[in-house]
Amino acid sequence: MAGAKPGVHVVQLRPISVVESLTKGNKFIMFTDSSQIGTPVTLKVDEKGQILYWRDQNKEMDFLDISLIKDTRTGSQVRVPRDHKLRESLHIGQSDIQLEDKIVSVVYGTDMVNLETINFVSTNKEIAQEWVDELLKYSINLLALNSSALTYLDKLFTRFSLVLNNEGKVSMK
Repeated sequence: MAGAKPGVHVVQLRPISVVESLTKGNKFIMFTDSSQIGTPVTLKVDEKGQILYWRDQNKEMDFLDISLIKDTRTGSQVRVPRDHKLRESLHIGQSDIQLEDKIVSVVYGTDMVNLETINFVSTNKEIAQEWVDELLKYSINLLALNSSALTYLDKLFTRFSLVLNNEGKVSMK
């Protein structure tokens, strides 16, 4: 340890810088394993890279804490739905690209045993690849995973500010 340099680890821990295209959002079709039909949504990430959220056509919002994401997949690693009706409802964008290349699968959970998957179908392969790469980068950021209590309070505030309806109130579901 005589050759160790103090403070080197601080340089390697970089805060999350969110790509502008993820904060502006993209159009996707969302489905889960239990879905009967795909739901068109606008998928976005907040400015601090803490919350992944989406709004459907009825302006209903749902979200996922990015720190809960264990893996993101696209291409041959995703599961294409077997239900023909669901698969037909997932066609968006260019039809010459295979469906699995346009799917963004997000595997998440509070532990490594009870994992769930949510899937988003993009309009093209490049958008899907960008979302997969960036979401995985945000979810494994060591600085974000070992945050202070103040950061967690800020994350809660961000959640509440995202779920406000047009009147500035939190809707009760």
